[in-house]
Amino acid sequence: MDLLVLPGSNSKTLAWAENVISPFKSRFEEIRFHEYGMWKTGTTAFDIKAELEAVKIWANGRKNLMIFGKSVGSWLAVQSIQFEILNPQLSFFVGVPLGKETRSKVAPQELFHKISAPVVIIQGDKDPICPAAELKVLLDEGYSGNWKFFEVQDNDHWYNRIEDIQKIMAKCFEEFDKGELFAGLSVSEK
Repeated sequence: MDLLVLPGSNSKTLAWAENVISPFKSRFEEIRFHEYGMWKTGTTAFDIKAELEAVKIWANGRKNLMIFGKSVGSWLAVQSIQFEILNPQLSFFVGVPLGKETRSKVAPQELFHKISAPVVIIQGDKDPICPAAELKVLLDEGYSGNWKFFEVQDNDHWYNRIEDIQKIMAKCFEEFDKGELFAGLSVSEK
């Protein structure tokens, strides 16, 4: 299985993602850490079309795939799935940026309606963009797929408690390997 890692918009999240993923490297044949065009050009503008094209070039019909997305990376993953660029067996999304500004542009129902693959969502209880409780309500209302929701203690959008995320991922990988990760539909755990 291959892993596509889609970090957050800040280039510092690349090293953060490498740290989060490090205990799980042996699970994957190939790990691709996506680097955004805006990092190379030094701009702050996220070009969704250019990033979708870059993901499409890398994905090139890969079937045995898992996604790890942080913040804007989870947004890019959702868009890649909707446009049928990616068809992951499992996705992990950390710090989903579904705040009021995003919701004013697109309804959560429109974002998640084409995702049939299992998704593990890890959200901070005090994430300033979208706190866990708020995201959980939005997902309950607009996403009927297989998903697990984990709330972690975090008072910003950096998710510096990497060990907490790794523990959740380890537990999910163990259940995934046994075919038990999504034995029931939507589940919320703290």
